Amino acid sequence: MSRRSLTIVLALTAAAGCKRAEPVAPAPAAAAAPADVRTVGKGTQEAGLEVHVPIVYIDGEPTAAFAYNELPATLPLDAQHRGKLCDYFKVLGADCAKVQRVDFHVGTDTLFVAGAELRKQRRVTFHFSDGLAGRPRLDGTLAPGDLGDIVVWVKDQPGGMLKDDGRRGVRVNVDGRLVAKIKRNLLEGNVEPVVEPKPGEVARYRLRDFLASRSVTIARLRGVDLITRDEHVVRLSAEELANDIEFMAPDKGHGEMKFLVGGRAVAALAVDVWAVDAPPARPMLKAGELHASLDEHP
Repeated sequence: MSRRSLTIVLALTAAAGCKRAEPVAPAPAAAAAPADVRTVGKGTQEAGLEVHVPIVYIDGEPTAAFAYNELPATLPLDAQHRGKLCDYFKVLGADCAKVQRVDFHVGTDTLFVAGAELRKQRRVTFHFSDGLAGRPRLDGTLAPGDLGDIVVWVKDQPGGMLKDDGRRGVRVNVDGRLVAKIKRNLLEGNVEPVVEPKPGEVARYRLRDFLASRSVTIARLRGVDLITRDEHVVRLSAEELANDIEFMAPDKGHGEMKFLVGGRAVAALAVDVWAVDAPPARPMLKAGELHASLDEHP
């Protein structure tokens, strides 16, 4: 058979095959995904409740949560609630005169600022995106945008490893310094409950006992502030401070712990303990009644 004849036969065969082929039915339209519903039992992230608070690391160590309500009481702020970045670093133990480099996380980017450049702008201030809440922002061009984590390198070589135990857990600050995180799965076996819970009950723990388990001893309580998910503050009264502060870690608490004070159960994501410093007198978003600190008398 000639090559021309073979070509014609193949073409006719292909055409016949095309005529016999059944048309392909269009795929059914995908059903719209149901709206996400926040239900008990969902993880914090899946329920849309995860809160990312920027952490300041000094030489790789998590040192402070960069949130308005967790700033050290000794840090001066102006009438617009702005503070100087170098003043903040110095309170945390990092003098700008000795800083080698600062790594600012902004969105998905990391901006590396040399110590010399930081010292040129040592008067740069910061504020928060929502006045008394929200993400920190720097004024000027040093690191524009909402800030994420900040890593300050003073003694260690820049670019070293960061010590990080994850985002989960209730932050515990003592005089503006992050000292521990309360995590539900680390309480049992490490901290004695107030009383042994009955089957089905949630165990209660003392805040002092938890701190002692992390080698943090508080000789004197001058004040305690509980920070809620929406960045409001519940300041404990002198009477409430005089008693042992207890808390519960309910299952599926979306990262919150319930602190039992004055017959109330306050759900908190962070705890400010004021031991050496008096509680800050600066304005704050109040959750319920704002009590006097232990050292204040009506």
